[in-house]
This record gives sequence, C-alpha cells and structure tokens, in this order.
Amino acid sequence: MDHRRPSSGQALITLAGRRVFGPAEHDRRLARAWIREAGARAGDGDHEAAIVAHGRAIDAWPSCGPAWIGRGLARARLGDRVGAAADLRRGLELLPPRAPLAWAARGHLRRLARPATFPDGRARRASRAPSRPPGWSG
Repeated sequence: MDHRRPSSGQALITLAGRRVFGPAEHDRRLARAWIREAGARAGDGDHEAAIVAHGRAIDAWPSCGPAWIGRGLARARLGDRVGAAADLRRGLELLPPRAPLAWAARGHLRRLARPATFPDGRARRASRAPSRPPGWSG
C-alpha cells in the first residue's frame, strides 16, 4: 500500500486502481482561468499579453496541452516561428492524438514548417481557409 502524501501543489489521483500524484484541482482551475484570460487578450490583438497569460497557465499546470498550444499560436502571430513550433510540439505530446485541438495544432505546425518566402524572395501570404467551400455558388 502506498502511504505517500502529495507535496504542495499536488493532489492524490487514483487511475486504474493505482495511486498517483497530479496537479491539484485548484491548479487546474487557475490554469483554465489564465487560458481564458489569454484568449481574451489574443482576441484583442495583444499577443504579447496572451503569451504571458499562457505562460502563467503552464506554470500552474505544466501538463496542460491547450496552454502550450495557445502560447505557440500567439508566438506564431508575433513571428517567433521556432518558439511557436516548440510550444505546439509540446502541446501535441500532451493531447490525445484525435482531439480537435491536436488536429488544428498539426495544421499550424505544417504551415510553420514552410519557408516564409518563395524561392524568388517574395513574401508568402498567410494561408487562409476559403470563404466558401469549393463548388459552392450562391
């Protein structure tokens, strides 16, 4: 029988009959609050503040995949391609492979892997989804 006690900032969690220590529920709530704050800041166009808020969410709950992905997206908006790719990869490690956020993060990683310019030196525009599905008229 395991008689260990959780350290500060951890809670006892039972998974498949095994006792493990994970982030305390308070830390998860705090991380989710920081993620909401980061989303509001990013929505206002303040991506630097969004990066700081996502960083605080990561500090509160280091295994929170959405926080890593959010920080990666904010870094990409500011042009930090290397940092964005690293954060997106870390977020993908933490999320289930079929999670919708994981699909979106993989798409962003593919776009970050492309060169920022064409071979002749012209700047590449950010790719956007078409406003209408192909073949749609009306």
